[in-house]
Amino acid sequence: MKSFRWFIVGNVIGIATMGLSYEYYFVMSAEGFLMVPKSQATLENVYLDIREWTLHDWADHPQVARAFMNDGRSDLVSSSVARESVEQLLPDMEDEPDVENLFNLNRQ
Repeated sequence: MKSFRWFIVGNVIGIATMGLSYEYYFVMSAEGFLMVPKSQATLENVYLDIREWTLHDWADHPQVARAFMNDGRSDLVSSSVARESVEQLLPDMEDEPDVENLFNLNRQ
């Protein structure tokens, strides 16, 4: 009888997990772990790690971007796009020359 009880508990946990997977994206972002409601119930993209996403990743997953916008989390979409833009404009900040030396501002 004890093993049957664990069987029932396991089924309840499995059903609850499947239900949540249909309704939410489980997202790892720079802010931490988030649950974002899906626009449409589906088992696609259940877990997403968006910490290194680029504009192309968002373009490949428009339903995810739409869900973030609907949930008021558009800041996560725009911050990754802005980060990518800065990285493209200034690819190697560590290798850039010192601005003062570049323009010889400390002439004597």
